This record gives sequence, structure tokens and C-alpha cells, in this order.
Amino acid sequence: MISVLLQTAQLEAVQLTQEEILAAWLNLLPNLLGIVVYLIFIFEFYRFVARRDVFELKLRRYSHGPISRGIAAIQNFLRVVFYILEYLLFYPILIIVWYLAFVALLTFLARDLPIETLLLIAMAVVSGIRVTAYYSEDLSRDLAKMLPLALLGVVVLEGATAISFELSLELVLQIPTHWRRILTYLLFLIPLELVLRVTRIVVTGQLATVRPGDEEPDMD
Repeated sequence: MISVLLQTAQLEAVQLTQEEILAAWLNLLPNLLGIVVYLIFIFEFYRFVARRDVFELKLRRYSHGPISRGIAAIQNFLRVVFYILEYLLFYPILIIVWYLAFVALLTFLARDLPIETLLLIAMAVVSGIRVTAYYSEDLSRDLAKMLPLALLGVVVLEGATAISFELSLELVLQIPTHWRRILTYLLFLIPLELVLRVTRIVVTGQLATVRPGDEEPDMD
């Protein structure tokens, strides 16, 4: 009770009312929650996009079944098969998701540009992220978080009114009409990733990065 009275006296001394404090807090909390949620999403997103070995499915673990147990040649064969399936079936889907995510970000940041330019820039960014991942994952992560953090900076400094959801939605709705252009970009990036990965396999002799606690993923 005494502490409450002291706090009330202190508020009166600085001419602050509890209503003013409550109103300020209610105004602050939604902004704080929005920033935190957005940053957590971006943190997980850019770390995933910038990872050199993007898959956590580890389908190659099934190469150690009852039939192949103890037969190293069959294990290695199945491991390679599952590895190829991952990158033939799942990787193109991931590329499309990443690409569309960056296109959407660009529609908010550069809405004055035509959709053709946005599609080109988005693919250049995604390609740059994937290429730099084979040089340095830290560099790749820095590139992957550049646009999302730039968007956050715009919203924080200029407010939500700096973003036109209607215009951005209009640009997004134009994306399906440019499917031929998008396909040509994908037909560039997927073989590029394949070349980078094959080069790395030849140089290191490993299908994937060895992490603590993982089994040795090499092909020996």
C-alpha cells in the first residue's frame, strides 16, 4: 500500500496520470508485438533461405533400412537417390516460395516500378543469396535479410501509411500473367544451384554439410 502511494506521488510530481501512462502503453504494445513477430518470422525465413543445405527432411536416413543394412554399396546408392529426389522434387517448390516472398516484399518497397522489373530484381536477389551461400552462409544471410529489414525500417520511420496495400496487391495479382518470364528465371536458377552443388560435392566429397550430431554424409 505504501509503495502504491509513493508511486502515485511520484507520478503527480512529474504531472503524469495513470490514464496517460495506460494510453501510452496501449499505443506501444501493438507496435512492439508487430515488430517482434515480424522479426522472428524474418529471422527464421532468411536463415532458411541462406542455408547451403536447405533440407532438414534427411530422406537419406532411409537408405539404412533392413534391406540395405550392412551392404555399403546399396546404402550409398540409395543415399544418392534420395539426395537427388530432394533437389528434384522439393527444391523447385522452395525456390518458387522464396521467389514469390521477395517479389511481395519488393511490391511494398518499390511499388513505383513495373512488375517486370520487380520480378527481375527478386530473382537476382534470390540467385545472389543461393550463390553466396556456397561462399559464406554469413554473407548469404546478410543479403537475405536486407530487403525484409529495409521494409521494417520504412514502416518504423514513415509509418504504415508509407505502404500502399492496394497498389502492392494490384502488383501481386499481375504475377500469374508473367508466368513465362518467371519460368525462364527458374530454369536459370535451378541448373545454377545444381552446378554449384555438384562442384562442391566434387571438391569436398560430401553430399551435405556435416553438423555436430549428424552422421557422416559423404559418399565413401
